Amino acid sequence: MRLAGDHEGYLEQVRLALAEVDDGSLLASRQAFAARQTWLHRAEALDDALSSISEPLISIVVLTYNNLGYTKQCLHSLEVNTDYENVEIIVVDNASSDDSPAYLAEWEQGAANRRFIANQSNLGFSAGNNVGLDVARGDYLVVLNNDTYVTPGWLRTLRNQLRRRADAGLVGPVTNNIGNEAKIQISYESMDQMVELAGRYTRANAGRSFEIATSAFFCVMISRQAYTVVGGLDEQFGVGFFEDDDYCRRLEQAGLVRLCAEDVFVHHHLSASFNKLKAEAKQALFEKNKALYEAKWGKWSPHGYRS
Repeated sequence: MRLAGDHEGYLEQVRLALAEVDDGSLLASRQAFAARQTWLHRAEALDDALSSISEPLISIVVLTYNNLGYTKQCLHSLEVNTDYENVEIIVVDNASSDDSPAYLAEWEQGAANRRFIANQSNLGFSAGNNVGLDVARGDYLVVLNNDTYVTPGWLRTLRNQLRRRADAGLVGPVTNNIGNEAKIQISYESMDQMVELAGRYTRANAGRSFEIATSAFFCVMISRQAYTVVGGLDEQFGVGFFEDDDYCRRLEQAGLVRLCAEDVFVHHHLSASFNKLKAEAKQALFEKNKALYEAKWGKWSPHGYRS
């Protein structure tokens, strides 16, 4: 084998190879080597190289409360669109009154990397997610709502976005339905069409992300380092509202950036659990938690969309 470090060196090695005296064995060995250099051979070599890479464990925490139909769709999307081997999925149920507990108990038996935790009461969004985060073993931690549907390549791409920025503690995807800059203009009539159109968008934005003040916790990935510094979600926010604002302020306080990945799209039905609350109760909860947030951080700045 001959190696060169630059263009001129390569030409010199070619010249020397051509000048070698061959007794027949050299030609035969070179022909045998060339015969093995097929596309199939290269693909197999690439597969072997990829399989030998030790990837960090990623933990996905899915909090559920009723809406079993959404949960089934979410778990299905995780199964078919997560091309990442070293992953654990932890589903925490907040004492659902539908068939969710029975379904999830059976779901847990389907693979070794699945875990189901049944809370005895509805602990709310923050405390419910903390149950899962407390037992998660991953180097990266994902908080994922059950009213979501992930797309191909989502998990590794989120991880790659975090790895590119040493000062980034959290990253989330773009989506169809959210109240901040992560929302993009996209329309589809089915999940199959969503995957196709979302793929076009994310491929056109490969590697791109932008800093965002507040990430919505329908889907976020947090590095283990950031989680160690900041800790779990603040449980004083109860059922929900403002726990994601609060967490992002804590990351900001620790000097950690929040990113929105333009090359990851996750479908979001939006507020599946909150939609079951009456408007008056929802508004009262919003105002209560807004007051808690402002007592801690000062005046709240409403989220906005990109222009």
